[in-house]
Amino acid sequence: MTDTQREEWKSSYLTFCAEKSVAKPSAATAEAPPSVEPLTATPPKAQPAVELPSPQTGEKRALQPAQKPEARPRFEDRTPTLHAFEKRWAFLKKELKKAGPNSGFFLQRAADFYLLYLDVVHLLEQGEWDGKVTKAANALQAFHVNKVKIGRVRKHLAEAKQAGEQNVVPRCFAAGRYGTGMLTVSQKQDLVTHVTRCAQSNKPLSVADIKKSMFRYWLCNCNLVEPNMPVPWGDYDAHERSMDYIYRHWREWVDDTYPDDFQIRRRCLNARPAEQAAMLTPQACHQFLDLLEETLDECGWRQNGALTDEAGVAIWNTDEKGFEARDSGKLKGQKVLVPKCIGTSASASVQEGSFGHITILPYMSLRGDISPPSVVVQGTTFSEAWAKIWPEAAVRATARGSMTAELFVEFTLRWERYVRQDLKVSRDKELILLLDSGGGSLLHLSPDFTLACFSKKIRPLFFPPYSTSALCPADQAPNAQAELLWDKKRRDSNLSHLAALDVVHEVFDHAYCSKYIRSGFKTCGLITGQPLAREQIFGERGVSLFRTIVSAKEVVLQAPESEAVLQAPKGYQRAEAKVKCEACGKRTPSSLPKCGYCGGDNAGYNAVQDCVSQGLKHQGYTKKVPAVVDTAAELSCIEPAAKANLVRWSGDLLAEMRKRKNSEEAQGQPATKKVAAECASSASALPKDVPASDGPVQVELDLEDPADAEKFLLSKFKPEK
Repeated sequence: MTDTQREEWKSSYLTFCAEKSVAKPSAATAEAPPSVEPLTATPPKAQPAVELPSPQTGEKRALQPAQKPEARPRFEDRTPTLHAFEKRWAFLKKELKKAGPNSGFFLQRAADFYLLYLDVVHLLEQGEWDGKVTKAANALQAFHVNKVKIGRVRKHLAEAKQAGEQNVVPRCFAAGRYGTGMLTVSQKQDLVTHVTRCAQSNKPLSVADIKKSMFRYWLCNCNLVEPNMPVPWGDYDAHERSMDYIYRHWREWVDDTYPDDFQIRRRCLNARPAEQAAMLTPQACHQFLDLLEETLDECGWRQNGALTDEAGVAIWNTDEKGFEARDSGKLKGQKVLVPKCIGTSASASVQEGSFGHITILPYMSLRGDISPPSVVVQGTTFSEAWAKIWPEAAVRATARGSMTAELFVEFTLRWERYVRQDLKVSRDKELILLLDSGGGSLLHLSPDFTLACFSKKIRPLFFPPYSTSALCPADQAPNAQAELLWDKKRRDSNLSHLAALDVVHEVFDHAYCSKYIRSGFKTCGLITGQPLAREQIFGERGVSLFRTIVSAKEVVLQAPESEAVLQAPKGYQRAEAKVKCEACGKRTPSSLPKCGYCGGDNAGYNAVQDCVSQGLKHQGYTKKVPAVVDTAAELSCIEPAAKANLVRWSGDLLAEMRKRKNSEEAQGQPATKKVAAECASSASALPKDVPASDGPVQVELDLEDPADAEKFLLSKFKPEK
């Protein structure tokens, strides 16, 4: 190392110590250079991420987006000397030389080039290159520095008001053709907050919705409209390409800034009714758990705030589970490897069963016990074969294969007898049964069920509406395992009535075992010997369970125009069933032509609502279904001989098709290409105009019909006779 190099190293080292606010080294230390020459400068370690404002608070808080440390600007300070500038940007110089000036390198490294220009402007202010822009551009030709852009950066820094964003590329310096109107950092953060708020409110935004919000931002950034002004949506199509670029730029920023905690999913969107999202709230679940704790204390199944060991056979849960013969369009739990040649979706062969619908009603205890199965199949008769297929199950048939109020009471009494006799639970002790209301028909709220609970000392606790996914143990691991095994079994089997019952038997034994039952109760916060674990519901599960509207008070937006640009999601409202009477001012149903209070004409009368409110039976019905078209009259123009030929031809074709199908099913082989080609040729052999045959046509006559009898007699005698 020469003396000149030694002095340069000493100067740069002292400058580095001054910038990092460390103790100034002694002269001896500074004089002694390192044994190895310093390496080319690399980007410094990123600073800790700044915590972004939480999009919402409370128990339903989702995973907060955490900003990636590498997403911060590469350099947040300016180079003090030209030597430090060369060392800092040596890596960019090599990459630029390798990439070439005609590639997309400038677009990909727009942030780095902007920071480079900030260093150039800072050096010019320090007196480098005599403060002349032309000399700086000539000296930095290897970096492709443009003197015009140096002037623009100078002007921008002089007008910049937010000092904290100086290291972030402003929209006016965004590389590319559509750089004008790009989103600022605060606008990007507000858009992330808005997307999170809408998703938590059960109203996720599509890509088109996000682009429309970007279009509003773009108009404001270009000073074309004010934030509160109406948007000229008629011009949106003309700027759609610009919105595509802005959207891609925002997506890249999101992927870099929130790599783990924020995802944009364009598929796998699950439907959740607005009424369900509005009624399944943390408040409703807390109220149910409070009622459960009071009931446990009254029955003596909780001591010192924890469930007793005897509560394991006293707390039960039941919930119907149905199995369909026809597939719902999806096979759950099935993962396959799909090549690109078949498109974006995969399908699998599924055999169609003939059993209709089967419903099971499991009764599960906190300890992991399961009562004898209760099953409902589709039918109208009772079969003795059911006992051979599933001896321990009580199988009954209904017209639709679904539960009825009468059967539910009978199954409940059968379960109570099992608990008292087989599990030896004293009849003096009350049993707690957790259940829902039985769907829209309220099957579980019948008078007979109330009498049964009163006589057998059963305390039913009904879940709040639409809360089984959060509070029902059977709706957790047991039902999930039942669905997975059912889809797997029925995929490769053409199930008959009894075969389907046998498969349901296997599914029941697998899914409703002690392992999955205890797991279901634990997921809902019920564990023997411990207090109610509410964090099981309101912790990580609460993120996906609750979709209540996030109020504006819980959201903090950064940009001042975001409040007007980003429309907050609205809450669920039921359909308007009553309207205000113009005469008396009171609210009367819209299904009434007259006001129910004053008798005047109802201005808000709706004929459709009137029809819906009356129902089917009160508006006339008949078992005889009228024909849509008189087929015989429409086809009467065909000549009898031609009609007979067409009927004979189609009958022969149908018989041939059935014959081939039966032979293929007997051999267990699929239809071959030859058979398919023959069928196609037979189907295409029908001429457009079928002439009458040359020979006599045998027409079948009904001798009980006088007209046909007359034709028969005339055909047997000569005309002169």
